[in-house]
Amino acid sequence: MLYKFKVTDLEVSRVDNHFITEFSFYLRVKGGCANNSAVKHLKNLGKVMRICVANKWIQLDPFAGLKNKVTKVERAILTERELETLADKVFPIARLQVVKDVFVFCCYTGLSFIDVQQLTSTEISISSDGMAWIKKLRHKTLVASHIPLLPVALEIIERYKYHPVCKNSGMVLPVVSNQK
Repeated sequence: MLYKFKVTDLEVSRVDNHFITEFSFYLRVKGGCANNSAVKHLKNLGKVMRICVANKWIQLDPFAGLKNKVTKVERAILTERELETLADKVFPIARLQVVKDVFVFCCYTGLSFIDVQQLTSTEISISSDGMAWIKKLRHKTLVASHIPLLPVALEIIERYKYHPVCKNSGMVLPVVSNQK
């Protein structure tokens, strides 16, 4: 708004098709967003505008007739060799070593970031045959999961067993924020 319209705030009634077109352009050109990121921001604004229409704060949906298409992204899958190379890499900065270990742990368990971030030592058990298992409800789906712990994952758990964050919180790994 500041870039194009020279204002820091705008009445919702002034948000029209032209504004949305300019916002889309700004996101892609000045904001440096790729198509899918721009579409995500536009969808979020669209939700707000539909709330405004539903509450009769505005008469027409400025997104009516606009189509934003997400570009299909092919995700690269790490090969076994690439994963082993990463697992063997030692970083001189402790924070980066933890980030790498958490990522590798996710790879070897299939757990999402949030599930590993919330994983407590009480969710790890040893079966009658001596095998270590993670038994937890998944964060997103609330579905019970029983995941065998492979040697690489067990090694990572052991590495952080006495880490101050883990000892004080009961968490298995000292997971840092994934915002950066």
